[in-house]
Amino acid sequence: MAANRPEAPHSALRARLAEVDGLRALAVLAVLLFHVGFAPFGGGFVGVDVFFVISGFVITRNILIGIETRTFSFREFYLRRFRRLYPALLATVVLTGVTAIFIFTPEHLLSTSSEMIAAVFSVANFLFWSGSGYFQADSLFKPLLHTWSLSLEEQYYLVWPTLVLALVSLKSTRLRSLALLTLGVLSLASSHLLVVKGFAPTAFYMLPFRAFEFIIGALLAVNPRSEIFRGRQANTAATLIGIGLIVLAVCVLDESSPFPGLWALLPAVGAAAVIFGGQNPVSRMLLGNTFAQFTGKISYSVYLVHWPIVVFFNYTHPKGLDFDDRAGMLVLAFIAGYLSWRYVEKVFRYRGRQGLCKQLPARPYVSAGLAFSLLMTLSIRITDGALLMHPHALSPAQIHAGKESRHDLLERSGCDILRIDTDPGCNLTAPEQTLVLGNSHAIDGYNTWVTAFDSPDENVIWFGSFNRCEAFVNDIAADYPDTNHCVARFSALRDKDLIGKLTSVVVSVKEPFAPDTDLTYGVVAEMKAVNPRLKVFIIGGYFHLARDCSYYMSIYGSADECLREEFIEYAQHEEQAHKATWLSGKYRERLEPVYVDKFDLVCRDGKCPSSTGGVPFTYDKHHLSLEFAQLIGAHLKQKYPARTTLELASLIGPL
Repeated sequence: MAANRPEAPHSALRARLAEVDGLRALAVLAVLLFHVGFAPFGGGFVGVDVFFVISGFVITRNILIGIETRTFSFREFYLRRFRRLYPALLATVVLTGVTAIFIFTPEHLLSTSSEMIAAVFSVANFLFWSGSGYFQADSLFKPLLHTWSLSLEEQYYLVWPTLVLALVSLKSTRLRSLALLTLGVLSLASSHLLVVKGFAPTAFYMLPFRAFEFIIGALLAVNPRSEIFRGRQANTAATLIGIGLIVLAVCVLDESSPFPGLWALLPAVGAAAVIFGGQNPVSRMLLGNTFAQFTGKISYSVYLVHWPIVVFFNYTHPKGLDFDDRAGMLVLAFIAGYLSWRYVEKVFRYRGRQGLCKQLPARPYVSAGLAFSLLMTLSIRITDGALLMHPHALSPAQIHAGKESRHDLLERSGCDILRIDTDPGCNLTAPEQTLVLGNSHAIDGYNTWVTAFDSPDENVIWFGSFNRCEAFVNDIAADYPDTNHCVARFSALRDKDLIGKLTSVVVSVKEPFAPDTDLTYGVVAEMKAVNPRLKVFIIGGYFHLARDCSYYMSIYGSADECLREEFIEYAQHEEQAHKATWLSGKYRERLEPVYVDKFDLVCRDGKCPSSTGGVPFTYDKHHLSLEFAQLIGAHLKQKYPARTTLELASLIGPL
């Protein structure tokens, strides 16, 4: 029986392994089901980890065969890799760029041009690492995001043959395995440490911290199964366990999981177990059937084309996708993947094998494709993304300037807690000292407050955001990266003299009554315990959108379209519901806060403004533009004619 066949030496293992093709099918299906948005497959991104293990096994095995038969050469190795990967990648990049020109607004077309360059030069993982991360909502506007894994693999190909040659100099399999195992453990430990310390994007995108997955596959190639164990029952058990681990990872993990690190062992060890299991009744049934084998053969092309299809589908359906749309994306990905495999991948990959098209010379095709990609990218960048300008589209420069201007007031004349003794905008002798804090929306509260209370009797101090500072809230000496000046800012909050001088604290967060605000209110409660006279203000939220307002404006031509009901994810109803729950919690009595309702300030007769003076209320999904925050401040001042924050407290009263 095949399951009990004697293990052949490396030189006899040139045939394609059916279980590996079946494993490729499982991997690409997991990725597809995750990316098209089927909820039960929230961990489908681990299909990429399965691909890494397969690459580690196949590439190491092929190099060892070449060395054993004295046929290995670097030139032949890289030429085979080039023909295997690059033509189909280049075709995908070119078609994606052309499609984006006709579909994308200038903002997203400009960013796509950077992705095209990064993809064709195999540095996409560096590009997306610099603008982390993979699971952010705006990933749906990055049609070449998935090429990060291809760039990482190509970087692996650059170093791996030399490393394998060095391993071969070690005469025993045990020494080779020990060397690989040492490298793998170092890679895994580093990956896990980065994830724990808050540098998950680095572990996710960078080769040194993914190397352990390739090494797991390489260990299988260095240690043929005949040297470990042989038997039908063991092989069958390995296949079942391996598939089970991969399915478990797909169903249990999700975008919030600390990944890669130790969790990446689930799909990686699972893939290794399937490869180790080889051919047996279970693998033949689950991985060796016609569908699995066909899907495995076209898996690379399917992977290449699927993500641009997902992005363009989502981009042209601003109201969201239903089940039929998601199913349609799956079908289209398989059709486009097959066409890419049949007319690009096969044509450039194989050399005169029976039944296949004659191999075409890659150099002219690649040269032309690369030149076209570069020309297209240059044209996009010269025109600032406006090759086919949407008539109402905001330019990338306008959007960038609008987002950056949110900090203009603070930078021009503000009082930053980090420079409270040196900033010229700090008036520490003013009778009232107000501290504004929160998350990324704290700057919105600051802009509103300094507009409403621009008085010599009040000094408004900017604390900044709690984001990326959670570890330091209760332990200022926490062993955690301080990437946001957390230690200095939270040290100031523990200065009893400073807290004693404050008269008010203003909390400005995205959703002020959501459960995840307890950390912020806990800090404010500690401050109030030090200074019982401290008045606490909570600034309410405003609309949150499913997509950037700049996107809706560019598509529909008006900021009013941003407030279509189907585009709104958070509004006054959600805020009031959250507030009702919050009022029954522990912080109402401890803080006795004054609530400033933005909806109440600016909305009239159920109609809320989407812009002011031609400037949208937000350029993204929910952070207020400077002009709109100032509008709210002006309305606050108009409705409650108070000179200072303490006067406002007497006019509104506590919740």
